[in-house]
Amino acid sequence: MSKYLVGFLIILTFSASISHAQQQYAGNSVLQCNISDETGPSPAFLYTCNGEMPSCKAFLMFRTKPPYVSVSSISNFTSSDPMEFARINNISSSAVLPPDVAVIVPVTCSCSGQYYQANTSYVRRDDDIYFTIANDTYQGLTTCNALERENPYGEYNLFSGLKLQVPLRCACPTQEQISNGTKFLLTFLVTWKDTVPQISEKFNVSASSVAIANGFSDDNPVLYPFTTILIPLPAEPLSSQMKATSHPTIPQKMHKRSYKGLYVGMATGAALAVLCFFLFLGFFHYRRKRTNDASWRFGQQRKKQQLPAHFLDKVVGVGEILKIYTYDELKAATDNFSAHKRVFYLVYEYLEEGSLRDWLHKENSPLAQSWNRRILIALDIASGLDYLHNFTAPAYVHKNIRSCNILLNKDLRAKIANFALAREDGDSRTHYIVGERGYMAPEYIQKGNVTPKVDVYAFGIVLLELITGREAVFWCDDQEVLLSEIVIPGIDGTDIGAEVNDLIDSRLKVKNRLGYIIDHTELALRLLKLSVACLAREPTNRLSMAEVVSALMKIQQDVNYSQSFSVE
Repeated sequence: MSKYLVGFLIILTFSASISHAQQQYAGNSVLQCNISDETGPSPAFLYTCNGEMPSCKAFLMFRTKPPYVSVSSISNFTSSDPMEFARINNISSSAVLPPDVAVIVPVTCSCSGQYYQANTSYVRRDDDIYFTIANDTYQGLTTCNALERENPYGEYNLFSGLKLQVPLRCACPTQEQISNGTKFLLTFLVTWKDTVPQISEKFNVSASSVAIANGFSDDNPVLYPFTTILIPLPAEPLSSQMKATSHPTIPQKMHKRSYKGLYVGMATGAALAVLCFFLFLGFFHYRRKRTNDASWRFGQQRKKQQLPAHFLDKVVGVGEILKIYTYDELKAATDNFSAHKRVFYLVYEYLEEGSLRDWLHKENSPLAQSWNRRILIALDIASGLDYLHNFTAPAYVHKNIRSCNILLNKDLRAKIANFALAREDGDSRTHYIVGERGYMAPEYIQKGNVTPKVDVYAFGIVLLELITGREAVFWCDDQEVLLSEIVIPGIDGTDIGAEVNDLIDSRLKVKNRLGYIIDHTELALRLLKLSVACLAREPTNRLSMAEVVSALMKIQQDVNYSQSFSVE
């Protein structure tokens, strides 16, 4: 009898704790698509079903982007009531909004199993995978784990036109929240400039209530872009509350003449997430100014520039070789690391494998024989550039992408280095042409035009180097030859199979256990075509880095799938 009583009390206590518990912030776990929830609910899926009600009215934040810019298109996209959507956003039912406008989406949020969700559907387009649907198409309002759970189709069985069920992240207030006056929960999309105090002020709620609602231990935690937090509201949200909160701008003296303060501030923010993040460091480092550099005022930017692990894993800047100080020297210089001294220091990651150019030409590197390694390196570079082009404010053009400026760590993860030539995207023209032959885009050489498509072109050359194992410019028959000039005609020829086979790096032509050379012609052709799409002479005809990332992820998935059935 006592055993049953103890068991009953345990269950009762557990149930009570669930009813009063708040949700847990998922952080960057939402970017991992292989998480299990067998041992209990995981925030990497959706919000846990722990509210007072099994179903309620909830609100989602969404940023307009083509083709989802009208009342009807957004309502269909999220399966919300168009009249209610128009009312809550104070617009007409026929309104068409400009891109990047934050809107409120009213939904019905219901328990389904152990998670809350608002249900909608989506028709798959070419090259969509669960990851891109969750984090790009739906902007983080769902997760790849939840999509895989909701649909019977595996990652490799998706096809164009397939209708997928999409569970959106929402939640209902807990009993404790209701007793404190909360009537609704809004799922807020976090950007890299957001903080809990700023968001709380925007919605006129306390920072502590937001912190408690999301399981934070303090009122100003680190927030990661592409994630969501819940905002407890005493009444329906107002459209005026969705207007962008003003953030501190870059001091004018640093805006055009010097990028140093910006890059140093970004690097400090990235260092706070060192387990999953890479440092973003793009600044001019002079040996004789090391002490002066430490006095740059970027303390306030430190908390504002928290950068996403998903993309910062791909970006790092390295100025030049630095003097190594001992622990005692650092301790003395900083008065035992006192914050009051305002002496900042930078943490550099050690890149054991050196540059990509050197690694590609090592004679005894068995890992150079792996297509998977090379595709992952390409994906790292592409993701880093995608971050620079689309997720920094302002956007930046690296302008000096080449294999010697790509550094590799011991795990062969690629980092973008040398930001000395980087420019804001708005600085569209330069009269000072500088760069390495073979990597410079035609419009940059001829007219000095500087746009993100300059980086796309250079990436296309680096991708060719990864496929062929050759340098961007090499000697053949006593004359210099551009790698792009021999590749592009090669894949347009009649005997394309033989041409592609001749282009592949000989170290990638490995044998399986049966002694036969594994045929990777089709894989190489897909990568070559992707490279050529980056090398179009007209910038408008080139892919964007976001499109390149999506294509590489699809290729990577297909390679992993095919290798699971091959004998190698």
